[in-house]
Amino acid sequence: MSLKGIPPVLCSPELIGALCELGHRDSIVIADKGFPARRVCQNVISVSVGVDVILDAILMVRSLDFLRYTPHPAIMMKVSVADRRNKELVDVYQRSKERKQAIIKHSGDLRTNIDCIEPKEFYEAAKQVRFVVQCLTDSTPYGNLLLTFSPSD
Repeated sequence: MSLKGIPPVLCSPELIGALCELGHRDSIVIADKGFPARRVCQNVISVSVGVDVILDAILMVRSLDFLRYTPHPAIMMKVSVADRRNKELVDVYQRSKERKQAIIKHSGDLRTNIDCIEPKEFYEAAKQVRFVVQCLTDSTPYGNLLLTFSPSD
Protein backbone atom coordinates (compact mmCIF):
# COMPACT_ATOMS: atom_id res chain seq x y z
CA MET A 1 0.00 0.00 0.00
CA SER A 2 1.34 3.45 -0.81
CA LEU A 3 0.60 6.63 1.06
CA LYS A 4 -0.91 9.49 -0.91
CA GLY A 5 1.28 12.57 -1.11
CA ILE A 6 4.27 10.90 0.53
CA PRO A 7 7.31 10.64 -1.76
CA PRO A 8 8.32 6.96 -2.05
CA VAL A 9 11.83 7.77 -0.82
CA LEU A 10 10.30 8.70 2.57
CA CYS A 11 8.29 5.50 2.97
CA SER A 12 10.33 4.03 5.78
CA PRO A 13 8.36 3.87 9.03
CA GLU A 14 11.39 5.14 10.96
CA LEU A 15 11.85 8.24 8.78
CA ILE A 16 8.13 9.07 8.50
CA GLY A 17 7.74 8.69 12.27
CA ALA A 18 10.76 10.88 12.98
CA LEU A 19 9.53 13.62 10.62
CA CYS A 20 6.06 13.53 12.22
CA GLU A 21 7.55 13.88 15.71
CA LEU A 22 9.46 17.07 14.92
CA GLY A 23 8.18 19.90 17.08
CA HIS A 24 8.71 23.63 17.46
CA ARG A 25 12.11 24.63 16.08
CA ASP A 26 13.40 21.05 15.98
CA SER A 27 16.33 20.48 13.65
CA ILE A 28 17.78 17.61 11.68
CA VAL A 29 20.93 17.06 9.67
CA ILE A 30 20.88 15.55 6.20
CA ALA A 31 24.38 14.17 5.82
CA ASP A 32 26.61 12.61 3.21
CA LYS A 33 28.20 9.21 3.79
CA GLY A 34 31.39 10.71 5.23
CA PHE A 35 29.67 12.63 8.04
CA PRO A 36 30.42 11.17 11.52
CA ALA A 37 26.71 10.85 12.28
CA ARG A 38 26.91 8.49 15.26
CA ARG A 39 29.53 10.68 16.95
CA VAL A 40 27.24 13.71 16.95
CA CYS A 41 23.77 12.17 17.35
CA GLN A 42 22.32 8.97 18.82
CA ASN A 43 19.42 8.92 16.37
CA VAL A 44 20.65 8.13 12.86
CA ILE A 45 18.42 7.06 9.99
CA SER A 46 20.30 5.66 7.00
CA VAL A 47 18.93 6.02 3.48
CA SER A 48 20.28 4.90 0.13
CA VAL A 49 19.65 8.09 -1.84
CA GLY A 50 21.56 11.36 -2.16
CA VAL A 51 21.27 14.45 0.03
CA ASP A 52 19.49 16.46 -2.69
CA VAL A 53 16.92 13.69 -3.25
CA ILE A 54 16.05 13.37 0.43
CA LEU A 55 16.02 17.17 0.87
CA ASP A 56 13.49 17.52 -1.94
CA ALA A 57 11.32 14.73 -0.50
CA ILE A 58 11.37 16.09 3.05
CA LEU A 59 10.42 19.59 1.86
CA MET A 60 7.35 18.07 0.19
CA VAL A 61 6.00 17.15 3.62
CA ARG A 62 7.59 19.66 6.02
CA SER A 63 8.25 23.42 5.89
CA LEU A 64 11.37 25.21 7.02
CA ASP A 65 11.09 27.74 9.82
CA PHE A 66 11.82 30.78 7.63
CA LEU A 67 12.66 33.71 9.92
CA ARG A 68 9.70 33.05 12.14
CA TYR A 69 11.73 31.72 15.04
CA THR A 70 15.02 30.81 13.38
CA PRO A 71 17.20 33.31 11.51
CA HIS A 72 18.85 30.54 9.45
CA PRO A 73 16.66 27.45 8.98
CA ALA A 74 19.04 25.96 6.38
CA ILE A 75 22.75 25.78 7.20
CA MET A 76 25.54 24.12 5.24
CA MET A 77 29.04 23.31 6.39
CA LYS A 78 31.64 25.59 4.79
CA VAL A 79 34.65 24.16 3.01
CA SER A 80 37.46 23.93 5.56
CA VAL A 81 40.21 26.55 5.44
CA ALA A 82 42.73 23.93 4.29
CA ASP A 83 40.48 22.79 1.43
CA ARG A 84 39.65 26.30 0.17
CA ARG A 85 42.81 26.26 -1.97
CA ASN A 86 41.41 23.32 -3.96
CA LYS A 87 39.51 25.10 -6.74
CA GLU A 88 37.86 21.91 -8.00
CA LEU A 89 36.54 21.08 -4.53
CA VAL A 90 35.30 24.63 -4.02
CA ASP A 91 33.51 24.50 -7.41
CA VAL A 92 31.81 21.18 -6.49
CA TYR A 93 30.76 22.69 -3.16
CA GLN A 94 29.35 25.81 -4.83
CA ARG A 95 27.31 23.76 -7.32
CA SER A 96 26.04 21.60 -4.45
CA LYS A 97 24.96 24.69 -2.52
CA GLU A 98 23.22 26.12 -5.60
CA ARG A 99 21.30 22.83 -6.14
CA LYS A 100 20.17 22.78 -2.51
CA GLN A 101 19.10 26.43 -2.70
CA ALA A 102 17.10 25.68 -5.85
CA ILE A 103 15.36 22.74 -4.13
CA ILE A 104 14.41 24.98 -1.20
CA LYS A 105 13.05 27.66 -3.55
CA HIS A 106 11.20 25.02 -5.61
CA SER A 107 9.48 23.81 -2.42
CA GLY A 108 7.74 27.20 -2.28
CA ASP A 109 10.03 28.72 0.33
CA LEU A 110 11.23 31.90 -1.35
CA ARG A 111 12.52 33.51 1.85
CA THR A 112 15.15 31.04 3.04
CA ASN A 113 18.73 31.40 1.92
CA ILE A 114 21.29 28.84 2.97
CA ASP A 115 23.72 30.10 5.59
CA CYS A 116 27.20 28.54 5.82
CA ILE A 117 29.25 27.92 8.93
CA GLU A 118 32.71 26.50 9.64
CA PRO A 119 32.97 22.70 10.02
CA LYS A 120 33.69 22.88 13.77
CA GLU A 121 30.58 25.04 14.33
CA PHE A 122 28.51 22.70 12.14
CA TYR A 123 29.54 19.64 14.18
CA GLU A 124 28.66 21.46 17.41
CA ALA A 125 25.26 22.50 16.03
CA ALA A 126 24.66 18.94 14.82
CA LYS A 127 24.93 17.70 18.42
CA GLN A 128 21.64 19.49 19.14
CA VAL A 129 19.51 17.94 16.35
CA ARG A 130 16.72 15.41 16.86
CA PHE A 131 18.16 13.02 14.26
CA VAL A 132 20.54 12.67 11.34
CA VAL A 133 19.47 11.32 7.96
CA GLN A 134 22.65 9.77 6.57
CA CYS A 135 22.70 9.39 2.79
CA LEU A 136 24.88 6.34 2.28
CA THR A 137 25.28 6.84 -1.47
CA ASP A 138 26.25 10.52 -1.41
CA SER A 139 29.92 11.43 -1.29
CA THR A 140 29.61 15.11 -2.20
CA PRO A 141 32.24 16.94 -0.15
CA TYR A 142 30.76 19.28 2.44
CA GLY A 143 27.26 18.39 1.27
CA ASN A 144 25.77 18.30 4.78
CA LEU A 145 22.75 20.44 5.62
CA LEU A 146 21.19 21.35 8.97
CA LEU A 147 17.47 22.18 8.73
CA THR A 148 15.11 23.74 11.27
CA PHE A 149 11.41 23.18 10.70
CA SER A 150 8.31 25.27 11.15
CA PRO A 151 6.08 24.43 14.09
CA SER A 152 2.92 24.91 12.03
CA ASP A 153 2.98 22.02 9.56
